[in-house]
Amino acid sequence: MKSHDTTKPQDNVELQEPFPPPEPGTDEEMASAGDLIRSLLKAIKAYKLYQSNNPILAKQVGELTHKFNAHLDRYQTLNLQVGEYKLFFDGNPIYENTEMRESLAFLLYKDGVRDIRFFKGLDDQEISDFLDVLQRGEQASRLEDDIVTLLWQKEFAHISYYATDEFMDSNAVPVNYDEYQAGLEFSPTAEEPASDQESTEEEMLLSLAETLPESVRDQRETFANHFQPTTEEAGQINQLINHEADIKFVSTLVDNLIEILLHLGEDLEPYENMVTFFDRALEFLVLKGEFKTAGEILKTLREILDAMALKDNQIYAINRIFEGAGSPRIIELTTETLKHEGFFDLNASYDYFDLLPKSAIEPLCNMLGHMESPKARKLIAEIIGRKAKGNLEILSPFLNDKNWIVVCYVITIIGNSGDRNATKYLPQTIGHPDERVRRTALKALFQYPGSKEIKPLLLKLLNDQSSYIRSQAVIHLARSSKHDALGPILSIIQSESFLERDFAEKAAFFRAIGEARADEALPVLRKILEKKSWFKRPKWDELQVCAVGALRMIGTEESRKILELGKRSKNRAVRRACLQALNQPTA
Repeated sequence: MKSHDTTKPQDNVELQEPFPPPEPGTDEEMASAGDLIRSLLKAIKAYKLYQSNNPILAKQVGELTHKFNAHLDRYQTLNLQVGEYKLFFDGNPIYENTEMRESLAFLLYKDGVRDIRFFKGLDDQEISDFLDVLQRGEQASRLEDDIVTLLWQKEFAHISYYATDEFMDSNAVPVNYDEYQAGLEFSPTAEEPASDQESTEEEMLLSLAETLPESVRDQRETFANHFQPTTEEAGQINQLINHEADIKFVSTLVDNLIEILLHLGEDLEPYENMVTFFDRALEFLVLKGEFKTAGEILKTLREILDAMALKDNQIYAINRIFEGAGSPRIIELTTETLKHEGFFDLNASYDYFDLLPKSAIEPLCNMLGHMESPKARKLIAEIIGRKAKGNLEILSPFLNDKNWIVVCYVITIIGNSGDRNATKYLPQTIGHPDERVRRTALKALFQYPGSKEIKPLLLKLLNDQSSYIRSQAVIHLARSSKHDALGPILSIIQSESFLERDFAEKAAFFRAIGEARADEALPVLRKILEKKSWFKRPKWDELQVCAVGALRMIGTEESRKILELGKRSKNRAVRRACLQALNQPTA
């Protein structure tokens, strides 16, 4: 979304889990995690009640920071699994609240978060930002950014998460409305507020009659009388009822005009007038947010076009109507309508967008950059994906768009297409100046694990400016290239700069070595394990603990011999890690 992995029909490399499954925690570790959650709840409550400069809030956030630091300094990570009403640590519940409005677990769960991890190095700003995300996520309406989007926007360096069911993590474009509806949250149509647009809409309704074909022009006074209620009626009828009556009348009128269209002669002028009428009718419906009615009109015209033997002028007129519906002008009006939260039903609008012609792809892509609702962007992206299937070239210009949101969605559409040529569009995106774009490009590469084209791209990403991207790239490189990836990975971990990298990235690189399961890595791992240093001891401790994890994952007789030697190390952290690794099954 929701879920940010909305549906996962294929076995997919998870972007936000570069780390091995956590080792079973001790009783002390679980108690520390529970205590930390209690402090988090207090800070959340204070965040709701007090201004940012309030000393009570500052005290609660300070206590939470202290608890995080104490836990992460000792255990390196805090891994929480998210149930509907419970939070779990190492499979054991440490928090439960079944009151949906107050439950921290439900707040995360409803938007698709299933696992959240905190890593050593978490600082005050990240904790404050995390509290802000929870506060905004609780207050967000159904069409505003959800928790996953808010987490993504913050770009946390020491918080990772796993989520399910969002478009940009989906591997497939739905093939019909039922599939799409299953993944989209229903938002009921709200009663329209009074606005200054009433006179404009009334004028538009009246103007519809002026564009009727010659064969029905003698009825235009009757049409105008229908469209324009008397003063007495306007004062008596509720605005919503007026709205529904107008829509019903337009729908009935269009049905009659379709019948007339099918009986017009050879003269082209009536057809031109008919096209103009439909263009204005669809414009009126779009401005009203009546996408369902507009979709029904297009659906009827599509069925006529596909099933009936028509005259050339009739085919020409219907095709022109579809072209008008997908024109930049109508799409721009649609964008404005979709900005009004609660103004329409997203589910009901699917057919309308799905029936737009392929010529609508370009204005729909531009539309993505102006949408404020993630759910509406999801709908539009789904439609673009369907229309561009088999013709990804039409999307390539938007990979250079100035708006990062447009680029991210287009990359995702290309990645989810399943097209064997999809990878040829991705090289230009992995060097994009915006990290969010590069993250999305990396995610798209994950859809093509067997493609030869992705290895050089992943190797390039190992030197990305972002620790997150480097961590994800190395895991996928190891999984897709196995032994071929080992050389570049070993070269990086032996570089001087690698020691200074954060623990999460170190863990990712050593897990990649473990994924390769190659004895060729053992000399390097043994050298790291036996390294003695009086300087930067905490950094070396991190490196050595990670090396132990890689040895456990390799799981060969030779790797276990090195772990046995590590049990006798003078370094307490190494001894403890080796002992735990030997008592654990191989990954």
